[in-house]
Amino acid sequence: MTDAEARQTADAVLLNMDGTLVLSESVHRQCWDRFFEYWGMDVSDREYEQTYMGRRATDVMAEVPGPWTGADTEESVRTMTDLALSLAGDVEAVPGAPDLIRWLKSMDVPVAVVTSAGAPWADRVLSDKLGVQHLVDAVVSAEQVTVGKPSWAVQFSRPGV
Repeated sequence: MTDAEARQTADAVLLNMDGTLVLSESVHRQCWDRFFEYWGMDVSDREYEQTYMGRRATDVMAEVPGPWTGADTEESVRTMTDLALSLAGDVEAVPGAPDLIRWLKSMDVPVAVVTSAGAPWADRVLSDKLGVQHLVDAVVSAEQVTVGKPSWAVQFSRPGV
């Protein structure tokens, strides 16, 4: 795509952060593993991938029965967030990801980043790891949605439709 085509074809670009802009699953798995250890659980890779991976911790703790049922969810999420932030330097940028954002911005294409992670994680990764936070027009994080992924119940609508 040429620069002129980019300006003409994109009103904006939304990019998923984890797995698209950065390779961060190993950090997220470490956080969950520490959470599981605290609760005396052993979770297989298969169960982790099917039940926990890519989801908001608040959703998991509310929907998945476990020893944490009835515990202070907010405190558990804060602990996991602190651990994730301490490990944020371990994520790897997807090759070309920062350059893509810089190129889009040079073409005056608005860029938004979406993530099922929290805002502190998004801020840390976009600023410290990718160095592009100042170029991102909007970030949609876990705190800003009422239903996290995956959710087939989410309905999107446009004004006037």
